[in-house]
Order: sequence, then C-alpha cells, then structure tokens
Amino acid sequence: MAITQKFDWTKLKFANHYMYSDINPYEVVSVVSHKTIIIREMTAEPLKWTKDIVQGGFSHTVTNQEKQKWKITSDKKAPLFKIRLNKSGKTYCRVTKQFVDKFVWKDRYGDKYYLSDTPTKYYDYNF
Repeated sequence: MAITQKFDWTKLKFANHYMYSDINPYEVVSVVSHKTIIIREMTAEPLKWTKDIVQGGFSHTVTNQEKQKWKITSDKKAPLFKIRLNKSGKTYCRVTKQFVDKFVWKDRYGDKYYLSDTPTKYYDYNF
C-alpha cells in the first residue's frame, strides 16, 4: 500500500535548531523554493521555575529540567539566513517496511533544523 498524501511543510512557521541536547527557536520568514527557506533566530527569555538540584555529575544535576519554561518572541533585528533541504542518507520506514531517503534541513555550516508549528527552546542543564 503506497502513501499518496504528502505533508505540506510550507505551512510550518518555525524551524528549531538542534545542537546536541539543546534546542533553539527560529522563525520561518519566507519560502524561497521547495528546497530553500529563509529563517531568523527568535529571542527566548527564561521564565521562573523551581529547579530541583541534587549533588551528582561534575558538580550537580537538575532532575526536573523537562519543566523549564521560556517566553519566546520574534526578533526583527536578528539576521536572516537560508537553510536548505539536504538528502542525508537512508532511514527505515515502519509504514512501508523499506529503506527510504532521509531529508534534513541544514544551514551552510551543516547544523540541523527541524520544521515545526511551535517554537521550542530547551537548555540541557546536565550537559
């Protein structure tokens, strides 16, 4: 059975930049083509939350870091830059039970971005 419906990624308004375990929010400014979009970094201010810190690791460990909260806003002064859709090897599809091409959004330095309908900020306090 083939999947005929394709997902329209052009409706997604945010690109989240993944750097190991940290995530930074970017907004999609414009769609240049089906392989190129222009994005800009957003500002993320931490909101108050109580960190549960225990002794461990190099100095301490935050055990409830999944509860962190951020106020994410657009930053019109941030520079614009392009990210492109790149073919990045193959991955196994559980629906079709076959290996399919894997595509990832990358900037010119090779950093990865994942498109989303919500901006995400995450800081790994234990890294």
